[in-house]
Formats: sequence, C-alpha cells, structure tokens
Amino acid sequence: MTVSPNAEGAGLRPAVLADRGQVHAWLVKAYESPFFCVEQRPPSREEFLADYEELFFTDRSPRQGRVFIITRDGADTGAVSYDARHHGPGRADVDIWLAEEALCGRGRGGAALGLLWPYLRGRIGLRRALMSPCARNLRAVRCYEKAGFKPLGYLPRRELERRYGPLDCPHALVMERPL
Repeated sequence: MTVSPNAEGAGLRPAVLADRGQVHAWLVKAYESPFFCVEQRPPSREEFLADYEELFFTDRSPRQGRVFIITRDGADTGAVSYDARHHGPGRADVDIWLAEEALCGRGRGGAALGLLWPYLRGRIGLRRALMSPCARNLRAVRCYEKAGFKPLGYLPRRELERRYGPLDCPHALVMERPL
C-alpha cells in the first residue's frame, strides 16, 4: 500500500527490509534531539531489530504492525509505524520520527499521521490509536493533539504500564485518538 502524496507533497510508502538500517538510524538521531527524554537512551541495533521484527517491513502480517516511510516531494523524511500486537482488537500503538530535527515543527508529522488513519481504519480495521510521548516533549505532544490525540490522564507509571504495557519514557503521557 503506497499512499499517494497529498496536496502538500506528503506521502507514505511501505518500508521494506532494506530500509531497516535507515529507520533505526533516524530513530537514534531522534533520541539526540533536545526535545527527546534525556533519561532514555536510543535502542541498540539489536534492541531495535527485536522490537521492529521483520513483519514490520513486509506485508506478511499487516494486522500486527507495519512501518511506513514518510516522503515529502519524493524524498524520504522519516518513519511512522503502528503496532497492534499488545492491545486488544481494534487498538494499536503508533510511533513517528523524522529523519532529522530540522524537519520537525513544520507539520510533517501531522500530515503523515493524517495519511495513515484511512489505512488503519479501512484496511486494518483499527478503531483507536495510542501514543505515549514524553510529556516533556511539548512539541511532540502539540503535534499529536493537532492530529486528534487526547491525553488519557496523568496516572502513576505503574498504573499506566498495567493498562497499556511497557512505556519507553519515565514521563510518558499516554494519548489516544479514535479512528
């Protein structure tokens, strides 16, 4: 499934196995951004490969998860993924990161999420998307709010993890969006 570019030139293309190294490099670079949680270290290549297994880079099991490359005017500018392996039916975690910090704050993340929603609703049958950014990353939180996410409340970390599974950040803010 390739999403045709919208009027602003933003598009999505399914990531393939050959993209894994680049997607990991972008994620590591995102962790170096001053907006990311400083207590978290980026995942090692081995940790990334264990979390983003082959199924995310093939169409082998789209109901479980997938990575898409975000494009802008034909250039690869980041990645967006969904992971439906850990929640009940109709729900998935969504993650997004751009190739470099200079691309942030320009509506690119929100545009990519807007392109992803019809696919998740129509082809995969999801009804809810979850994100858990660091609450200190105000730029990301604002982006997700513009994309329709609402905070689920400020619960103790233990309760958040009981309800939503392991969180990447000690300051995670769980947000949800109906699709």
